[in-house]
Order: sequence, then structure tokens, then C-alpha cells
Amino acid sequence: MWFLFEPSLPELSLMSFVRQRLTTETRATILEIKHQRHVLGSDKHRVSSVDIYYGVLRDGAGTLEDIITLKA
Repeated sequence: MWFLFEPSLPELSLMSFVRQRLTTETRATILEIKHQRHVLGSDKHRVSSVDIYYGVLRDGAGTLEDIITLKA
């Protein structure tokens, strides 16, 4: 969950993108990847939540390694 006072245009764009594509399955994948990031101690600056959302919802990523590969 994100708490924003006044979302910027990129934030509004991301929120709209997420709303249009989020399903029960993609939500579970996103949460699993965030869990993998936490367990492995990966820094949120290395793999951000935005990277994860776009990776799963736009590019079909299914693991943290997929996200890291997409960023490279």
C-alpha cells in the first residue's frame, strides 16, 4: 500500500496501470517477489516496488531473478 499526499503524474500513471492489470494471480506473484526480496536482503533501491509491479504486470516476470534480469 502506498500513502501519497499528492501523487505525481508518474505515480498516477502507475496506479492506473496497476488497477487495469492486477488479478488475484498477479497480486500473489507481486507479494511473493517482495517476500523474496526481503528474505534475500535485497535493497529496495536495487529492486524497487515499481520495478516489481512493471516486471510482473507488463513483462510477465514470475521471480525476483526475472525482475533483476529485466532491469539489466
